[in-house]
Amino acid sequence: SQRVFLSGLGIGAAAIVLIGLILVFTGQVRIAALIHSTGVSELQSPEPEIQASLAGLSEAGLFETGYDYYESGKLENAREVLDRVLEKNPENSVAFFVRGSIYMEMGMYNQAIRDLDRAIEIQPEYSEAFCKRGQAKSSLRLYPEAIRDFNRAIEITPEFSVAYYHRGAARLASGSRQAGIKDYRIAARLGSKAASEWLEAEGIRN
Repeated sequence: SQRVFLSGLGIGAAAIVLIGLILVFTGQVRIAALIHSTGVSELQSPEPEIQASLAGLSEAGLFETGYDYYESGKLENAREVLDRVLEKNPENSVAFFVRGSIYMEMGMYNQAIRDLDRAIEIQPEYSEAFCKRGQAKSSLRLYPEAIRDFNRAIEITPEFSVAYYHRGAARLASGSRQAGIKDYRIAARLGSKAASEWLEAEGIRN
């Protein structure tokens, strides 16, 4: 069974009380009572009370819960909650983006691409989704397709350092060293620490 450890998230007693109060005032009385009764001890997500409480959450509440799981590294829990968000609203582009990001971290690149395709279909100017899809394609060594996605991300958001960094990596991997270095230099100027470190390691002045 899956377990959620609030103490593992670094949540102190005062925060638990605050979360409980917020949940009471938003109508989530049952899960608030569970949090207060357990303090920082474990909550078992498959328990009927927890499942019922999740079922009662709004789309926004479910999304926040799923994102918290994602941030704390509980990827399978996060994916399951995001599934519920998308059952409630199949047009939630951000939920598709986050679930796609989860699939990326799980190494499920084709599933990630499908979710990011959907995020872009719903929100065509979603630069972060183009960038993340490019990363998934790079992981599959589909470098020309990945570079097209990074190009589009940069067209939408011209100072997108992450897109420049990953386009540089894709160009380097596909044999375009000078173009890759140029992208890394731009990324470094835009604040990418990873790009700066790579340039320094290669002995290349930015």
